Amino acid sequence: MSQDQRTTAPEKGTPADAGAELTPVTTVLAALARALREQPTGRQILDGLDELGELSVCDEDPREIAATVAALCYLARIPAPAPAGPFRYYRADHEGIVADRYTTAAEAQRHCEALISREHPPAASVIFLWLTDEDQDPTGEPDDPMAVAELVVMVNGGPEVHTGYTVTPVEVAAAYDPDADE
Repeated sequence: MSQDQRTTAPEKGTPADAGAELTPVTTVLAALARALREQPTGRQILDGLDELGELSVCDEDPREIAATVAALCYLARIPAPAPAGPFRYYRADHEGIVADRYTTAAEAQRHCEALISREHPPAASVIFLWLTDEDQDPTGEPDDPMAVAELVVMVNGGPEVHTGYTVTPVEVAAAYDPDADE
């Protein structure tokens, strides 16, 4: 892409000019294009725009796209858009005491497993099992993405022991929905 293509405004008659509905990504891209003329970090922004375009075209993980948008907004010194929909995080806890929160269940589980590992000598053989509701499909994936997973361990080939460690998915709404209360 040449420098002329990066800095010229869209021609008349394009969807952005015709008043089409703008997505948060499109809004950010338009603001970033304006900011390129004013910021000394223009080259970094252009590189980030290329990466964002590739992520968007390839239908990558929306969280990765949002992280790239946030980084570009930071470079351009413009506010990042609010998330479009609900956001899910995973809370690692032990008997109700929160250990931490993560963007993936795997990282929350890893934290719980590390805490359990510290409770046993290094030479101990600890097998970790994550249990959810009984209704699991044959692949072992829970039917309900909001199911709480409980950590069960077997130490040195012994019986299964419930540890009290759980990973709970928590959805956070992007905006208030008055109908959700009902």
